[in-house]
Amino acid sequence: SVTSLLGLDGDSFFNYDGFYDYIASQWIWMELATVAVGALVVWKFDFGFATLSPAVATYFFAMDFGELLFDVGFEQLAIILGFVLGTAMLALAVWFETIDKPGHATWLLIYGLASVLFGASQVTDDLISGAVLYLVLGLGSIVFGWAIKRGIPVAIGGISSTCAFGTLSYDYFDNSIVFSLVVFAVGICILLGATYLGGGKPLRGVTS
Repeated sequence: SVTSLLGLDGDSFFNYDGFYDYIASQWIWMELATVAVGALVVWKFDFGFATLSPAVATYFFAMDFGELLFDVGFEQLAIILGFVLGTAMLALAVWFETIDKPGHATWLLIYGLASVLFGASQVTDDLISGAVLYLVLGLGSIVFGWAIKRGIPVAIGGISSTCAFGTLSYDYFDNSIVFSLVVFAVGICILLGATYLGGGKPLRGVTS
């Protein structure tokens, strides 16, 4: 409503033909306002979940602004921005850890990993190559979680890896006991790594 009153949704600059589209450049003003206000709230208040609004708005802004600048499809933008923004959010989460704001870091870890995995989902339509990519990212997430002593990347990486193994088993381990052994080994490795890495102390976020 505000953008309409201000004349920011005209046909000369924006293309609006429905209530909501995956990519629609007329939303950039609202997204910028959300990022600005959300960043102020995050800075002023020690409430980790407050990172949700600016994080989501940043992703949507990047998608909408990228479409406005480069006129490429949804899949290409999702791949590029999924990895770029995901990596930026993970780096920001590590920084929040250094300034002793674990609540903010927790949610940014979730958003960052979700962004990367969503971007990866657009890379290929082939089920097997997609599963291999998710397996690599899942194992990388586990290593990342071990490195920063946080359980969330380990948990998400474990879920991603297990789902990838499940997909691969459909073609390569059908009715085979090997698959059960592999999944069992993955689960044990995740539990041991999450619990005993770093002098026998559990990783933050997996105590329960």
